Amino acid sequence: MKEKKTIGLCLSGGGALGFAHIGALQALEERNIFPEYISGASFGAIIGALYSYGYNPLEMRYIVQEKKLYNILNIVKPTHLFRSKGFSSNKKVKRVMKEVIPVERFEDLKKKFALSLVDIAIPQWEIVSSGDKLIDSIMASMSIPVVFEPEIDKSRILVDGGVMNNLPVEPLLEKCDRVIGIDVQNIGTTKKVIDKKTLGQRYYGAMMKEMQKHRVSLCDDYIWFPRLEDYTFYDFRHYQKIMDIGYEGTVKYLDELEKKE
Repeated sequence: MKEKKTIGLCLSGGGALGFAHIGALQALEERNIFPEYISGASFGAIIGALYSYGYNPLEMRYIVQEKKLYNILNIVKPTHLFRSKGFSSNKKVKRVMKEVIPVERFEDLKKKFALSLVDIAIPQWEIVSSGDKLIDSIMASMSIPVVFEPEIDKSRILVDGGVMNNLPVEPLLEKCDRVIGIDVQNIGTTKKVIDKKTLGQRYYGAMMKEMQKHRVSLCDDYIWFPRLEDYTFYDFRHYQKIMDIGYEGTVKYLDELEKKE
């Protein structure tokens, strides 16, 4: 990575598994890898926005703990997927985000930041990277359909960007010499018993894996974490362990990369 001047970082969605992004960022910074352009979907949009605002990974760990972000988001459960409109308002999450990111415009962030969201009325995904609806856009990007209520913008019904673009590398391709994709939702082969708790995750993960194959191929570096298969989208209480998996997995990837170079 040393020969490249401009680095872009794409953070996938994945519910509670998205806490791994914080550990991954910590590992990157320890190797003096500081992305200038950030993109994200769903939970990756939350972490990407915090990083773009100026928080370092250790500060983000503190925010998760101090603001009890893990607890606020812990309302996401498998049983909630059968509610009609949305299990919960995202007001608590939005209040915390406004508190920790006290700016309204994308342009006020310290790093260039973009996120994916979906207008489910069309349906069509889009990238948002400018304007004065930063927090609303973040909320839309993480509004899992039938779990959180969607964000309504006039005739548009905006939901989780991960529904159609869970690894939004597109805004990074023309601006960056090197694109790092961090995917917390990739699934591999498993010999473990697939129970009710993990069936939905593997089903959704399989769809995501097939949907974003071409985006993976656009990444110069693609990092994913097999050890996350011990956890689900809903395991917010295990946020510390998940962050550590992201850190250790990224360290391992970078060590292997250095050996090749």
